[in-house]
Amino acid sequence: MSEMLANQYFMARNFVAAEAEYEKCILQKENNLLAKKKLIICYTENGKIERALDLFNQVISQQIQVITSTDLVKDDCPCPEIIKRIIEITDGTESVDVQIQLGILWLYCNPEASLSYFEKAKLSGEYQSKIIFAIDQIKAFLTKIRGIT
Repeated sequence: MSEMLANQYFMARNFVAAEAEYEKCILQKENNLLAKKKLIICYTENGKIERALDLFNQVISQQIQVITSTDLVKDDCPCPEIIKRIIEITDGTESVDVQIQLGILWLYCNPEASLSYFEKAKLSGEYQSKIIFAIDQIKAFLTKIRGIT
């Protein structure tokens, strides 16, 4: 029941309420990757970047396609609108948290752009091992599907 409610909040872009409900879903069913996929977005929108990155790394290590196969329309993915808003607000002066946020969100739409933002974030030194883990997972995925190294 809480997943249906979480999805309603998510569709209404009430990410605070959706976060609470998705967390309940995951407590009930630990391996609910679809709930985790949306919870990652909630965390990024709610300013919980390290939690988002931790959950993101967990999901992409299990099954990166859960994120990369997102159908922006069918899944009602807010990532394009969030990305656009963030880029307009930051005007090219992204902090490491914003670079991580964009790296996470871009994976739903464009793995190459995601990789680019994680590469920028790596230069800061913050969350180094977590960022390198994400980079390695994304590079492995791209290599597998497109032969990019």
